[in-house]
Amino acid sequence: MGIWRRISNFFNTCLHLLKQIWHSLVSRKRQERISLVFSSASLPDPKLTVEKWIPQINALQDALQQKDVELAKQADQLKAQIAVVEKIEHEKAVIEARYQKKLKAAEVKKRNLAQYHERKKDTRTLKQQVEDIVGKGPKWLPHACETPLSHIIGKPLGSSGAGRPRPELIHETQDLMPHKCFHCDLALDAQPAYYVYDTVVTDLHRELDEVGAYDILRMKNICYRIHRKKCPRCHRWIYPVRGLFHNARFGVGFVCYVISHRILLNLTYIDILRDLRKIFGFTVTVSETAIIDWFLKFEAQIHAVYTQLEALVKEANFAHIDETGLPMRGQNWWLWVVCTANLVLYHQSTGRGHTDIEDILKGFQGTIIADFFRAYEKFKNNPHQKCMAHLLSAIIELMVKLEKENERMTLKITKCEAVQAREQADAEVERGTKTRGRKPKAEMLTSSQLDMMERRSQANQKTLRQASTLGAFFRQPFQDTVYNWEKPSTERISRATAESQLNELLISLRTQGIDDDDLENLLKRCEKFRLELFTYLDHPDMPPDNNRAERNLRKFAKQRRISGDFKSPLVGKHLVTYLSLYMTCVTNERDFDHLLHDIVTGETVDLRAFLFPDD
Repeated sequence: MGIWRRISNFFNTCLHLLKQIWHSLVSRKRQERISLVFSSASLPDPKLTVEKWIPQINALQDALQQKDVELAKQADQLKAQIAVVEKIEHEKAVIEARYQKKLKAAEVKKRNLAQYHERKKDTRTLKQQVEDIVGKGPKWLPHACETPLSHIIGKPLGSSGAGRPRPELIHETQDLMPHKCFHCDLALDAQPAYYVYDTVVTDLHRELDEVGAYDILRMKNICYRIHRKKCPRCHRWIYPVRGLFHNARFGVGFVCYVISHRILLNLTYIDILRDLRKIFGFTVTVSETAIIDWFLKFEAQIHAVYTQLEALVKEANFAHIDETGLPMRGQNWWLWVVCTANLVLYHQSTGRGHTDIEDILKGFQGTIIADFFRAYEKFKNNPHQKCMAHLLSAIIELMVKLEKENERMTLKITKCEAVQAREQADAEVERGTKTRGRKPKAEMLTSSQLDMMERRSQANQKTLRQASTLGAFFRQPFQDTVYNWEKPSTERISRATAESQLNELLISLRTQGIDDDDLENLLKRCEKFRLELFTYLDHPDMPPDNNRAERNLRKFAKQRRISGDFKSPLVGKHLVTYLSLYMTCVTNERDFDHLLHDIVTGETVDLRAFLFPDD
């Protein structure tokens, strides 16, 4: 209350001073007018004639009018200042009312808690009853209203918490002691240790069964007894370093198990909790928020490993790139995948343009293998290999569409001919004779319609032959031919020869005439990217398709189908980072749990040495 009283007195004093200034200004201006009018220097000379008085009187009137204008301006300024002061007073009154309401609510809580303690007096311990008598009993808000600047509401410091209860059953006890001083690097093994406190951590351990055949997961409550030692050189108390799990209630094995299940099985957080309770019982008390915090807690460590993965990708000779939708808070974000023969890198972004992956491809000098999406054409400094599988799929799709259309036209003509044959047969039967069987129903076609369908069928047959020829040419890289990408370089056709043969094929098809718009678009695509379709012939082990990127996107597509929508961009970023490391480990047949354990414990990870130990 003291601060609000001081603020109120300050505003009242300011308002009183402004009013005094206003009255003093008005009085002074009135006196100036009188002195100006009756001044001996300004009064006209009585000896002068009336005509000589008129100019002086006019000058006096002009001066008075100018003074009136100045006074009006000053009055407007004072009114504006008074309005500002009144607005501040109103805001002060609103804030004071809110504070009084909060103060009253706090008093009600204190009173209700005191009544509750009075009713439950018999159930309270002797220590608590004595503390109530001497005035030091535990209060709900003893610190909330002690000073006018305090707005803290909640339990006082040092009171019992309401989180995870401390496990009563202890499976193992370990003593943690410092071994050296972290300030002067002096060994402390010979120094006496002093017990400080203990903490209980729930962790998962892998153990072999009785015959040593299978691994068994066991959950244990480990009590860590923390000891400290005093450095004889710098005279500082040294505590054991526990790293990122200094105040953790769950151990490294448990955290790694949960994160691995999220990445490996694409489980939602609720399903992970259900799985934990199903395996280890309902005594496992962990929340969804805790799991999310675990993903965020190791941001620095996981980012360092992810940066190493980016550097390894940039050293590759070629990279597959593709993208897919990523639903984020009801909006459509995008997930990019950049993968090589043994590396997989995911990246999320808000857009689908080339600027969203410029940072990843900055410094990459290899060949980009991608589909015909226009964004990849912006990387003009890199050689390109367009995906022949996409081109071949478009050709097959065109052929299937034309075959279906021909089947529909053939069925239509067949039904029409059946109706005509039945009508002709009925006409030849004598009147009054009944015919057997149902009459076929079909729309009758005119001769012009039949002729049009016949011409369309012939055009489709021509397009099918041309598309089949084009498809047979682009199937060769996936067959046992000189175009095959898995063959040695000495047994493959040269890139220039392949481009020349493609050019001859396109000229031959153009000479025959193109009747279908879709086939025309395919030929234009082949002509536009003719120099980027056979880049793989100059590089060993480079595939001519982008199927590797497509397959690596399936893992995320499954997670997207399960989750539906992602709520946090930060959590999504960490998810794709862990997913990048997991898919890279799977590609190189390395243990992801081992890598995850090193990251979580804060150890320095050399990703190159972990993935390629033989190099």
